[in-house]
Amino acid sequence: MAVEFWETWSRRSGVSLSISMLPLYDALQALRQGEADAVLEYAHTGQAPPGLALGKSYANLPVFLFFSQKLSGIKDVNDLEGLRLGVVAASAEAATMAERVPFGTVLVAYPTTEALVAAASLGEVHAFLAPAAVAAQHLARTGALEEFPRLRDPVLIMQVSVLAREENAAVLTALAGGMDEAMFLERKAIELAWRGHSLTQDMPWRVLGAVLLVLLGLMAAVLCWNRQLQRRVRLATTEQRSLNDALEEEIRTRRAAEEELARLNRLLEFRIVERTKALGEKALQLQHVNERLRRMDEAKTAFLAAVSHELRTPLTSLRGFSKLIRKDFEKSVLPCLQGDALTRAERILQNLIIMDAEGDRLSRLINDYLDLSRIEAGRMIWRDAEINPGDCVQHALRAVAGQVAEKTHLDLHVDTAPGLPTLHIDPDRLEQVLINLLSNALKFTPRGEVWLRTTATPGGVCFAVQDTGPGIAETDRERIFDKFERLILDDTLQTPDAVGTGLGLSICRQIVEHYGGSIRVESEPGQGSTFIVELPVAESADALDEPQGDNA
Repeated sequence: MAVEFWETWSRRSGVSLSISMLPLYDALQALRQGEADAVLEYAHTGQAPPGLALGKSYANLPVFLFFSQKLSGIKDVNDLEGLRLGVVAASAEAATMAERVPFGTVLVAYPTTEALVAAASLGEVHAFLAPAAVAAQHLARTGALEEFPRLRDPVLIMQVSVLAREENAAVLTALAGGMDEAMFLERKAIELAWRGHSLTQDMPWRVLGAVLLVLLGLMAAVLCWNRQLQRRVRLATTEQRSLNDALEEEIRTRRAAEEELARLNRLLEFRIVERTKALGEKALQLQHVNERLRRMDEAKTAFLAAVSHELRTPLTSLRGFSKLIRKDFEKSVLPCLQGDALTRAERILQNLIIMDAEGDRLSRLINDYLDLSRIEAGRMIWRDAEINPGDCVQHALRAVAGQVAEKTHLDLHVDTAPGLPTLHIDPDRLEQVLINLLSNALKFTPRGEVWLRTTATPGGVCFAVQDTGPGIAETDRERIFDKFERLILDDTLQTPDAVGTGLGLSICRQIVEHYGGSIRVESEPGQGSTFIVELPVAESADALDEPQGDNA
């Protein structure tokens, strides 16, 4: 662009120019040696090289820092410490950067900008200084334009002037006059060309024509765009109207649904109020009925307790007289009879034995019911004391000794661990529990063996009564602890003495739970049963070291 300008100036001024394209270093050497009269394009910072003079500045040239995209955090030349920076040899920016670069940065000089860009593309330098337009042209030619971004702001703003020898001032004066004769647009074109822009150097009317053509094209584009925009607006308006209609319909539908929902809510609230009122009345009725049932149950319990207590006195008399009659009959009557009379007398004796057994059963029933009534009514007298569990085991064994003697095919074994802790409990109630469990085991086990094991647990004492009887089905294991629940066995296993009152296990559970313990059964049909009672130790209990008996 500058060459074209100087050729135009030569034609206007009539001064013959012979222009040669040389690297800056070679051009300066040719100027000093007299081989050239002037350097037409010299970028500087206001100072001429020694022995040379500067003409009037006719353009400004911004110089930018280009750097490899592999580097990060580059904001100015101070971030190039320890890196290689390329410059054009003998240029003003090279002299200026020699003073500005940080310590450790290596300046590498190249004869031309083209050589500088080529070296950067090959990786010989990490960054370089050059005008934007010139550097971009050479980078695009080498295919490395994307690999070397530049800083947004220039590092230097250079001035462009004509350079001549000091003794050849006439050349500067003549060239400066040529610059003054150049038109504004031509000088502006030179300046913009150095900055990387282009501006036509044609005549003003041509520029105006081009501008008019551009304006006409813009107007046509605007009209076309306006028509398309109007068409789009009409389509958007139609679509918006459709959406509005659909939205209004949806709003009407939702409003109707909300009204229906509100009506249903009111109806539901009304029904809830009615149902709550009805439930309140029924709850009050149930409360009255429950209170009546409770009073009736208390009256029933009190009545049965009183009746049972009143029955014990005549029943005791009947049992006593029955035993006296049987004793006198065996002692005084049987020895005197023979033949048929003896047979009838033996039958009478059997009837007396049956009367005594049934009286004993009735007495147990009355006692069990009295105990259960007292526990449920809270009137049971608990005579708690610190006891040795082994003593209660021995007392229970003596109580069932007669029942064991009648079982010729059954053995009773006892295993009491030594060092059992004491229990804070009513000894009579503990013996009652053990006797009930042992009696049931002996009653339902026609042959085999029964074990009573007593062991210490981390929190108390465990009593386990194990038999080899018929066992208990899973559906009956919890039911047998309820009042008046009796286990119905197979006809081949059911015996007359195995029919109980259904109160024994219920009383056992009431007693055990009163002392914070637990009772359960582990059984399988045909494999026997094990009833387990666990009772907690007394708070001040001490372990007993004397061993207990292990057989009976």
